Amino acid sequence: LEGQLAERLGLKRKIPELRDRSGLEAKMASDGWTTEESMREDNGRVDRFYLSPSGGKKLRSILEVARHAYPEFLVEPVKS
Repeated sequence: LEGQLAERLGLKRKIPELRDRSGLEAKMASDGWTTEESMREDNGRVDRFYLSPSGGKKLRSILEVARHAYPEFLVEPVKS
């Protein structure tokens, strides 16, 4: 969303975006990625973590997963 807004305003995109979120989620599922959710005690919000198939990585966002394992699903940011 930030990149789309920046585009409409004629600004350069700094944050990479996902090319195909549903495609990435399907690829992650077939490769064995899992999610873990934990509720915060103080405000009841739920944090979602993405766990790599090998169990070695615990990532905080789907964008972080794409950066780590699936760069083909990223739209490259415009270089300044």
